[in-house]
Amino acid sequence: MTRCHRPRHALAALLVAALVLPSSVHAEGEPAWSELVQEPLHDLPVPAPGQIWIEFDGEVLYEGATYGECGFVTTPTEWLDYRNFVASANWLSPEGHARFVTLERGISGEEMTWRRSGTGHEADLVRFMYRDDDELWRARELDFRDTLRSFASLFRVDPGGEVIREWGEADFPFIRVASDGARATAVATLEPRFDDDPASLAGVIRIAVHCGDG
Repeated sequence: MTRCHRPRHALAALLVAALVLPSSVHAEGEPAWSELVQEPLHDLPVPAPGQIWIEFDGEVLYEGATYGECGFVTTPTEWLDYRNFVASANWLSPEGHARFVTLERGISGEEMTWRRSGTGHEADLVRFMYRDDDELWRARELDFRDTLRSFASLFRVDPGGEVIREWGEADFPFIRVASDGARATAVATLEPRFDDDPASLAGVIRIAVHCGDG
């Protein structure tokens, strides 16, 4: 298990203080996008194109179509130089309850970007959201009070730096992306977003996704 610490309150101060530091760009202005790719993938059953497989605490929760964007996403703007791999699933459980899982691995290529945005240079995130009703769109939203959620979130502020843990446990990077930009896997222990959330939200999640047209 990667050694890391969890500065729930200190992290905000760290990132705010970092904003005053001068920015610097990777060698010759080229971000190290190759860091986004992490191989080999975990030993999980990667599905057919357009499909995602999700297991939580040993139970397969979902095998089916991905939801929304899937694959490499580039977000270059005046203030943001960020590239990530994203994949999601949004479905109803056999009981008719809304579920949403999303994973994101991101790399920021320019120091001012990761200090301004608070993303850090390298970040992995998995969110598991679920509700007791069938409102699929509400399960995708973080700000609905009745949506239960658990996260795994680890990142590095600086390249090669210490791994910082916000939620959950994992060997970092816990999201592995193939060089084809279509396949990825993730393994992490999720942690409830809030201390009063049910303990059942904690557990090991395993994800395998294959972006593309099914």
